[in-house]
Amino acid sequence: MSRSSNNAARARAVLRDAIQSGVYARGSRLPSTRELAAQLGINRNTATKIYSELARENLIELPANRPPIVIGDGATAPGEAFYERLREALETIFLESQLIGISPADTTKMLNQAAADFFASYRAPRVFVAECNEVEARAYAQELSIRLDTVVRPILLDQFDQIGAEDIVVTPLMHLNEVREGLNGRTERLIGLVVSANSADIARIATTVTTGPLGIVAVNPGAAERLRRLLGFQIDVPMVTASVNQPETLEAMRGKVECVVSTVRADKEAWERVPDVPYLLIRYQTDDRSIEQLRLEIQRLGQVQVQELASVTENGHAG
Repeated sequence: MSRSSNNAARARAVLRDAIQSGVYARGSRLPSTRELAAQLGINRNTATKIYSELARENLIELPANRPPIVIGDGATAPGEAFYERLREALETIFLESQLIGISPADTTKMLNQAAADFFASYRAPRVFVAECNEVEARAYAQELSIRLDTVVRPILLDQFDQIGAEDIVVTPLMHLNEVREGLNGRTERLIGLVVSANSADIARIATTVTTGPLGIVAVNPGAAERLRRLLGFQIDVPMVTASVNQPETLEAMRGKVECVVSTVRADKEAWERVPDVPYLLIRYQTDDRSIEQLRLEIQRLGQVQVQELASVTENGHAG
């Protein structure tokens, strides 16, 4: 299987699991095919095919000229592969119980008690990505879910009441202090992500804009200002910033800006007031090294929790 085919298969599997596990609730909108392709590094035809396959599974609906809508209810269990591994692992236990004369009923009772003891103290750490707006939170959650091959849940900066001590929260470094304050000690498992703009996109903007001014449009004023500062280091033209919730500023751009730039998280189709000039996207991606460090830290934290629980269980049995 080629690398692009493998990426597409993983993207489809993670999206399916995210829908079935409730990360994308019924009625929520998924990214457009253009956004999905840019986020995952696949072509738009592949993104369209992924959505078509999910639609045939009755997990999403594909309205004309609009992003997909989640309609799935999680009827298909995402843990089928795990169930098969569990059956294989337990076969040895079942055979041993028969050999030493333990009845099926007593074996089942022992298994139920062992599971109850374990899960009374253990909750698998959940991974959340925190952002200041829903659009970017969902985009980062989708990117990280696929690149980490695990479900990452989006969360906003005012929703930390659902975070537990064993949960892992990741956020771009620009939000790290804000998230730490918002968590207020709910969890110590906070990890900063290095996110960067695609250098090819910046080079393309530099060749497109000759005199400016350049229009910067983002989901909120803070994001627009961050993008302005980023481009200001590399493109020496006047810049005007606006956000989707600043219609008067967007209107003021008409007839004045040479080009409009935004992040891939933005949905230009919903911004009727964006000037009708060349429109370029900046794709923010999580740094590869940051992804690998995050993967290792998630594994380490999960192992630490299991080891702590095993120690407690062993001491309890010894007592």
